[in-house]
Amino acid sequence: MAESIESLLASFGELERSTHAERQQAMDNLLSEVTRLQATIQRNRAGDFNIFELLQLDAGDERLHTQILGWLLDETESHGQGNSFLKAFLGAARIPIDERDLNSYVVHTEFAQSEAIVDIAIYKVASFVVYVENKVYAAEGFDQPSREQRDMHRLGQALSVPTERCRAVWLSPAGEIPPDANPAFWRPVAYQAICREFEAVLSPSLPARVGLVVADWLRWTRDLQEEEPDVRAE
Repeated sequence: MAESIESLLASFGELERSTHAERQQAMDNLLSEVTRLQATIQRNRAGDFNIFELLQLDAGDERLHTQILGWLLDETESHGQGNSFLKAFLGAARIPIDERDLNSYVVHTEFAQSEAIVDIAIYKVASFVVYVENKVYAAEGFDQPSREQRDMHRLGQALSVPTERCRAVWLSPAGEIPPDANPAFWRPVAYQAICREFEAVLSPSLPARVGLVVADWLRWTRDLQEEEPDVRAE
């Protein structure tokens, strides 16, 4: 069992370090490990078993949450659910986008622009841009909301996306935006709201190995509580 845990840890390590281009392969590796251990995992699910807790991962690891979110929101990824998770996310954020536009879009994590690096950028040429800033416990950087807002408007112009179709989400345990963020631009969303919407996507049609990972991630994040911000801003 120790070797199996080490293998799972290695797969999670790949996910944490992965870029957008590498994320799908990292998730495929993780899902393969879950499949290999599925019988053991199923036997232990009667108790409080959780893959993320078993691996002693840090629930405050923003990059890991960002990578998993990016994987779920991308219609082309190996979860096999198309745009279902993106639609659920947009519902939680109260962002109206015509369902006919929710195809052939692009998802980037750690998306670097002129002034800042946003955690997740989702966009489609001439259709929409959605920025997601994911804050678990770390404080925002200096003037971060404004810098990301300016970057997003520049990206929207480059993609021929009207200003009113450029939206931004500030995701956090408390579901609040920072004091210096423009409330007309940033939509505050709590992790618990995302979890509720994503749970509705889980169904018997979801591949078993994907369902195990997603269900455990939702349980792992559902109880995130507001804490004092980390002294290290991101």
